[in-house]
Amino acid sequence: MATVKLDPAKGVQIPNLSTTERNAISSPETGALIWNTTTSAINQYNGSAWSAVDTSTDNTKLPLAGGTMTGDLDLGDNVKANFGASADLKIYHENSNNNSFIHESGAGSLYIRATSLIFKSGVDNDDYIKCTENGDIKLYYSNAQKLATTATGIAVTGSTAHTAGDITNSISGSYKLFGANGTAGNANYVTYAFEGDNNTGMFSGTADTVKFATGGSERMRISSTGALLVKGDGTHGYVDPDESLSVSTSRSGTHDYGIFVTGNDAGGGTHFQMRFYNNVHGVKGSITTTSGGTAFNTSSDYRLKTDIQDVSTPIDKVKLLKPCNFAWVAEPDVRIDGFIAHEVAEVVPEAVSGTKDEMVDKKYEVTPAVVDDEGNEITAAVMGTRSVPQMQGVDQSKLVPLLTATIQELIARIEALENN
Repeated sequence: MATVKLDPAKGVQIPNLSTTERNAISSPETGALIWNTTTSAINQYNGSAWSAVDTSTDNTKLPLAGGTMTGDLDLGDNVKANFGASADLKIYHENSNNNSFIHESGAGSLYIRATSLIFKSGVDNDDYIKCTENGDIKLYYSNAQKLATTATGIAVTGSTAHTAGDITNSISGSYKLFGANGTAGNANYVTYAFEGDNNTGMFSGTADTVKFATGGSERMRISSTGALLVKGDGTHGYVDPDESLSVSTSRSGTHDYGIFVTGNDAGGGTHFQMRFYNNVHGVKGSITTTSGGTAFNTSSDYRLKTDIQDVSTPIDKVKLLKPCNFAWVAEPDVRIDGFIAHEVAEVVPEAVSGTKDEMVDKKYEVTPAVVDDEGNEITAAVMGTRSVPQMQGVDQSKLVPLLTATIQELIARIEALENN
C-alpha cells in the first residue's frame, strides 16, 4: 500500500489509488483512507468494505443531527418513516390500494394537537371536520354542516334517521325531546310525524296543548286543563273543551258512533262496560251488557241506605206533574212527549239537574292563531269569555218510584171498591 506523504507547505497526502488498485489491496486495515482517483473521492475501509466519505457542505441534504431541511423529502411506496426506538409510529404510503397510513403500534396514544384542527377532502377542498380549541366540533356532509357540539349538547342541521336499536338516556331526571318552538306545527305539518306521512302525528299549535292528526286533520287533543278532546272525523269543533272528556262526531257517515264500546261475551253473564266512581263514596253506577241488552244502573243496594220509608202522597205528587207535548228548537218538525225540567224540579227535585235560567262563563276563540306555511305560530290565538246557558236536564227514571207508588195506591183503592 502506498505511503502517506507530509509536506508542511502542501499538507498531508494520503495514497492516491484507482478503484482497481484500491480493490487489489490485500487485507486493508480498518479505518484505512485512500484518495480514489477514479471517483475523485476519499474512500474509507470499514472492516468489510470500502465506502466513499461524504465531505460535501450541500445544505439541501438532510443533516444527521439537528439543522433545518429546506427541500422535499421523497419516500417511495411502502417506504416507512419510523419514529421511536421501536419504530412504534410509522408514516407511509402503500401502492397496492393507493392508501396512506399514520400507524401508532405502541402502547401509548396518538395525539394530534392544534388550536384549530380541520380535515378536508383532497380534491374539492370540502370540509369534513372542524375542531376549535375550547369550542365546538363540526361535522360536514358534501361541504355542508350537519352536526355540531354546543355548550349544552349537540345541534343537528337537517333530519335524523334511526334504523334499529333503542334510543336511551342513562342520566337520571327528566327526558326532553324538542321539535321546533312550543306552538309550532299544524295538522298538515305535524311536529312529530311518521316517515313518508308528514300530516299524521303529533303537534302543538296552541300553547300548553298537545294535538294529534291523521290525514291532515286534527282528531284529538289534550288541553291545557288536562281534558281529552276527541274530534271524530275532524269536521266538527269541540263542543265543551272544559269537560274532562269531550267526543264530537258527525252524521256524514253510515255509522254515527260517539263512543263505541265492545266486550267479550264468550263467558256469558253480565259485563261491566263502564263504571262511575266517586272518590269519597265509591262506585255510584254502571253501564252493563248481557247477551240480550244494555242496562244503565244507579247505586241501589240496601246496604247503602238508611231510614227507609214509604213514598208519601204519591197521587198528589203525580197530579202536580205536567206532562206535555213539544218540539225541540233544533228540530221544530219533530214533536215528542215529555216534561219541562224546572216544573219537574218543583215536584221531584232529585230527578232534575241544574237550575232554571242558569248561565255560566265559557272560554272561546275570538280569532284563531296565525301560522306560516311551515306551521309555525306567528300570532297567538285570541281567547275571550262569554256567558252561555247551562241547560237543565231530567232523569225520567227518577220518576218511576213515584209512578209505581201511585199505581200501587190506585190498585189498592180499586181493590177496596171491588170488595165493597
